[in-house]
Amino acid sequence: MTCVIESLSGWTYKWYKGSSRVPVSEGNTFTITSAAESDEGRYWCQGERTGRPTTSQSSNEVTIQALPSATLTAEPQSPVFHGETVTMKCVIEVYSNWTYKWYKDNNKNVVFEGNIFKITEASESDEGLYWCQGKRTQKPRSSQLSDPVHVGLKERASPTQLVVGIALGAGLCFVVMVVLYRCTQSKALCLKPSDSGQPVQSIYQNVGRAPDQPYGSEGDQSVYVPLQRVTEDVYEEINASDRNGEE
Repeated sequence: MTCVIESLSGWTYKWYKGSSRVPVSEGNTFTITSAAESDEGRYWCQGERTGRPTTSQSSNEVTIQALPSATLTAEPQSPVFHGETVTMKCVIEVYSNWTYKWYKDNNKNVVFEGNIFKITEASESDEGLYWCQGKRTQKPRSSQLSDPVHVGLKERASPTQLVVGIALGAGLCFVVMVVLYRCTQSKALCLKPSDSGQPVQSIYQNVGRAPDQPYGSEGDQSVYVPLQRVTEDVYEEINASDRNGEE
């Protein structure tokens, strides 16, 4: 945009937006590059100088409307497998009769035209950044550039890697099953002495008590020998005669 005052000299040009009296720029030329939604509005200019008259009248207003935005989507999202198909779509929701152009890696050369860009059997040469933009014959003649979409590759697992993974998983499952089986056969492999939930105490073996004699009675010749506790209470009665080798 250019502001010109033909009479007198020594003018300083200031630019304003809307009803604001805060200058947004100075100079007889005001340029907005890549106009966005935030740049939309009414602009006008005015001249100022030190001598009389110190100001000029306000100029007529110029309305700035941002270019329509273009939205780019990709399916599936990057990274994709080598040989996979990637489908990218460009959409501009306002106006009509758009011709969609595609660009890659900051190159101004058009790599494809159409609102749907499909990459079949993706390879290393397809990796990079992609943009799209709409063009048409009426105003607005173009849209904004879309945000970029990156296409990258990832390798599929090789047959050898799959076999090794399956073998390791099967081996781990086998070890776990063996341990569980042994635990069911012998609690001693899986439980500590206190794991049974019973108090730890000594177990005594009664030696030499007559069947009809109560414990602690007179003439009781029983001998109590502490036994080692393993996993459950065990009692065994041995006659004193057997202990001395007598019948």
